[in-house]
Amino acid sequence: MANRHIHKISAEDTKKDDDVRYVFQPVVSLRDGSIIGHEIQRCSSRKKKCVGLFALDAVFRYMTSADERILFFLLPYKMCADNRFLKGGAADRVVFEIHSSRIPHTGIRHLAVVIDDADSLYPLGFLSEFHPQYVKLASSLVRKAETDTLAHAFVKSVTEFCHTAGIYVIAEGVETQKDVATLIDLGVSYAQGSFIQEPSERFDVLRSQAYDFIVETNRRKNHINGLLTEVYIAHLCTASKTLEPEIQVETVYEMIKNDPDCFGFCVVQDTHVLGIITRNSLTMHMSGRYGFMLHQKKPVSTIMDRNFLSADYSTPVNKVSELAMQRSMEKLYDFIVVTRNAGYYGTVTVRDLLLKSTEIQIAHARSQNPLTGLPGNIIIEEMLTRCVSSGIPYCVLYIDINQFKAYNDVYGFEKGDEVIKQLAHTMTECLPVDQFAGHVGGDDFVAVLTTENQEEYCSAVIQKFIGSLSGYYTGEDLKKGFITAENRSGFIEDFPLISLSIAGVYDAAGHFSDIHLLSEELARLKKIVKMAKGSNFSIEKFP
Repeated sequence: MANRHIHKISAEDTKKDDDVRYVFQPVVSLRDGSIIGHEIQRCSSRKKKCVGLFALDAVFRYMTSADERILFFLLPYKMCADNRFLKGGAADRVVFEIHSSRIPHTGIRHLAVVIDDADSLYPLGFLSEFHPQYVKLASSLVRKAETDTLAHAFVKSVTEFCHTAGIYVIAEGVETQKDVATLIDLGVSYAQGSFIQEPSERFDVLRSQAYDFIVETNRRKNHINGLLTEVYIAHLCTASKTLEPEIQVETVYEMIKNDPDCFGFCVVQDTHVLGIITRNSLTMHMSGRYGFMLHQKKPVSTIMDRNFLSADYSTPVNKVSELAMQRSMEKLYDFIVVTRNAGYYGTVTVRDLLLKSTEIQIAHARSQNPLTGLPGNIIIEEMLTRCVSSGIPYCVLYIDINQFKAYNDVYGFEKGDEVIKQLAHTMTECLPVDQFAGHVGGDDFVAVLTTENQEEYCSAVIQKFIGSLSGYYTGEDLKKGFITAENRSGFIEDFPLISLSIAGVYDAAGHFSDIHLLSEELARLKKIVKMAKGSNFSIEKFP
């Protein structure tokens, strides 16, 4: 979505009032905290609170001005079929907001629409039929989603449906950190409310507390930090309170006793972690007839555990999870210390570690192609998005099997699957270290290289793959050099043996601004390469 200032106004109040001022409340991305637009509200000194009312003539002044901002316009139901709103620049300049109970089925259908009070949108087929550009979740529904299981499930269902349908979801009335955390967990894209920013006459402001919380929450959930295959322990890390080694055990005991959520502390000196003290170990030391009297005045360094699990902040989550599960039973649930440059960086609880490990496993299972085990379209899209936005030279190769349909028709789908798996194996076997190979589906594959040996890779893949095909044909067909099958028109035809076409784009100058343009260019090149006989590759370079 373009980074444009979005404003919402209403046509319900047509009374002129000179004693007004206009205030803006930002609508922000719950992925990175960026302001993607604003809701404009009318505020009168005669009324203590801002209201979403705006004179109708002011709407048209906005629409006819040079200002390119989009207006969120609360449209009265009786105006929904007015054709004047479908003419001129209205469709491009105005987003009409209509309550879901008053959605018309004619006239305004092709305009961008925000639907308020999404809790009345049963069933989801309604969204499929009307297909608005936006769905707004009312504040009452946001409140319910935090405590009501049914409301939580409904919001999640609406959000997932909208993501699939290309509909943006905005939650209003966000008042607390808990609201934000719940919405991020549900996958809601955008939000507005008093926690994010109160309405202001300036439209370029955002509370630093809200921005920092959104960024930190996403960092922990790994929405911002790249591919699913690159989830590091730093993404889960919390910079929790540390202790100096001289602090008395009695003081530490009181700190833990007064904080039910405290799982323990790291004992740190000059950024170096000397040891840890967990709630369980401290309780054990202080229990018994003489435990408290024996330890209370001692420094915490005398009872801290010096044999603890630590991991560098760049260690993958799955590796840390393996190490954590290898610990002895008495330390199995101790928190993990995270370091950076050998110094204290933060801590991760076993609960957070296991939850993220499970999330990664599920995400990988969903994103991998079930036949080849290679990353599927979700990760491929993430990788291509990273390429076009990184500013680093890259090469994308689109790899396609020629005459595969004819082979499938003669030898069957089981043999065809074996050929596809053979190509996947060849691609990964020839792939340079730290490069990427993915399976789009069927006989289509993608490779992404940031090294300068793209031609060598293409040649190696073609040579090894074609050399392996002797085991997939009968001796007779190999001797003939072709197979006989029915073509797409239903006529019998002789087809050449399988070959490979590889179309590539090397971009060192940021030529492509988005992955759609990149994909279109690859598709164009693929058609050209497939016109040549046999196995071929061609890489178009944008130096």
